Amino acid sequence: MDDLFLMLVLAHLLGDFLLQPTRWIEERRQKKWKAGPLYLHGFVHITLAFGALWLAGFSVFWYLAILIGGTHILIDPIKAFAKKKRLSFFLDQLIHLLVIALTTLIISNFNFPEISLSSVEWKVIVAFVFVTKPASILITQLLPDDWGPQPRSKEIKPAQDDNGLENAGEYIGILERLLILGFILTNNWSGIGFLLAAKSVFRFSDLQKAEQRKQTEYIMIGTLLSFSLAIVAGWWATF
Repeated sequence: MDDLFLMLVLAHLLGDFLLQPTRWIEERRQKKWKAGPLYLHGFVHITLAFGALWLAGFSVFWYLAILIGGTHILIDPIKAFAKKKRLSFFLDQLIHLLVIALTTLIISNFNFPEISLSSVEWKVIVAFVFVTKPASILITQLLPDDWGPQPRSKEIKPAQDDNGLENAGEYIGILERLLILGFILTNNWSGIGFLLAAKSVFRFSDLQKAEQRKQTEYIMIGTLLSFSLAIVAGWWATF
């Protein structure tokens, strides 16, 4: 059953983070259940969940894919009413993971057929997907809003530097986490130390003016969070 659970978690990460454009989220916040993209989002989850069930040999349980996608249509707009946006984000993700766990539990009463990849390989795939966009969004939820150099939209993307390339910080973080995960999977821990040292030198060299201190400290905290998530993901994938 571990394989099926990992496959459904992978489908969730793809549907909730990589295949959900920012404009879908904004329209859902404004129009709630009247937003057309909300139902497209639910359909994406239904398709991905059914794909996971089909790959695992359980396409007969197609209605469970509808259950998974339907919970997104039902629950996601509720976050627009929440006063504590950060808490609502984590509760939302917890509920979706519980639905996936329930789906796995329902199917666990049946014989699980052979599939092409082992649990370890599925864990590696999930880890690589997690350290991309999902980890970026998780970091924005963990950092207080008033720590950043400018206001940012919750749940969507980190704060941007007006003097830098658009989304460059997010892409740099993703590349760093992918490298760290690769270092861990190849048992090359010294590479992580070198990467952290290089990042620290570049970031702290910006402290030429006093007013840059807050932004630099904010970036360094985000960097350490990013590195920590990648290390935890790598440890989990090899555990």
